[in-house]
Amino acid sequence: MIAGILQMAITLLWSLWWREGGLIVMIMAVALSLSSAWISAVFVVLAIEDATLQQNSRSAAIAPARTALGNFSASLRTASSAMQTAARDAAALKLREDTVGGTCPGNTEAGEGPRQRMRDRHAQAMAGASTIADALAAEALDVDFALQRATKEELPEVFGRAVRLSMDPRISALRTTLTQVGIELSDGWVDNGNPYTCPTPQFQVVVDVALSALAITPLATDLPRAAAPSTADSSALLVESLKSLLRGEAPPSRPALLAIGIAVLVELLQIGLISRREGRLRKLGVVPDANESFWRAGRPRKHQRAMMLKLLAALDRYTYFDGKVLVYAMPQGGGEDARRPVAYFDLKLYNPTLRAFELGDIDPDWVAQRELQNVRFDLYKLPAHVDAWRRVATRDLAASVRSPIWG
Repeated sequence: MIAGILQMAITLLWSLWWREGGLIVMIMAVALSLSSAWISAVFVVLAIEDATLQQNSRSAAIAPARTALGNFSASLRTASSAMQTAARDAAALKLREDTVGGTCPGNTEAGEGPRQRMRDRHAQAMAGASTIADALAAEALDVDFALQRATKEELPEVFGRAVRLSMDPRISALRTTLTQVGIELSDGWVDNGNPYTCPTPQFQVVVDVALSALAITPLATDLPRAAAPSTADSSALLVESLKSLLRGEAPPSRPALLAIGIAVLVELLQIGLISRREGRLRKLGVVPDANESFWRAGRPRKHQRAMMLKLLAALDRYTYFDGKVLVYAMPQGGGEDARRPVAYFDLKLYNPTLRAFELGDIDPDWVAQRELQNVRFDLYKLPAHVDAWRRVATRDLAASVRSPIWG
């Protein structure tokens, strides 16, 4: 229904423009034709690019989940790097404690003892945590790649893997291990019923950094549902394809460009058919053009056209002279012997109102003879549509006797 109303409006506006003219009417007609072409292209793309639009819709729907998974994967990689540093530092402290001692404040010696057992415990814990963190980071990266390449059927399973990985109990175990190591470094520990302390600021910082990297929020458990492709999606694909074409890049959808090209050609064909019909009707005399409509009007329209209507009443008649259509200008004082033929194709008057001129001030090209220098003539601005005037004059002259040139 809307499409039918739009086509009726387009036909009406273009017909009105061909009959009456007018810049506003032309702008409205062009705007409606372009809108019709765009709407047609949008619905065509919606039909022929359904797979592409559905893929775009799925991509948009899972974009937040993909971003969250990317952040999760990055956090695990950061934690893995921090774990490797912590494991390396813990191993170095253990080796030093085993060989020379002195890893804790005070004059401690190397060898078996609570501090050596603490360093050994921390080295083993950090080595195991580093291995687990590396495995988690590798799994997260694999799931991230799988989510980007997943088809519609594979998407739920891949997303489920991502959710399960974000809630993996190994992450909680890593937090517990790092928290316990941090407590022993800051508050001390008990060995065989005796409390011991061994502040190690640099190693404490490394452990805290690794623990901060594990502050990971689990992914949402519900897979976002992709909405059905809409005209807005189709329009966005058209816009993106046009932008790519203007930038000289490969468009995301060649069928979209083809659709809008065909739609524009269809609109141009419609305009051509309307023009052809109007031309035939005008040629047959069924439909008048703008000038003929004006001359047939029973009342004046606007000021300038009213002056043109006055001109028709003031002029004597059409005549031919050297292949030009001429009109007569009547002197104010009257007298047929003072009439002069004026070639309206050569008039240089730009004021649409009635103007009086001394005959001596008139350009010699305007008047064939200049015998009466003191006679004032009323000259009227002739219509700008010279071709239409020529056609009307030729038609009228063909049905009448050619008038002689007044001398």
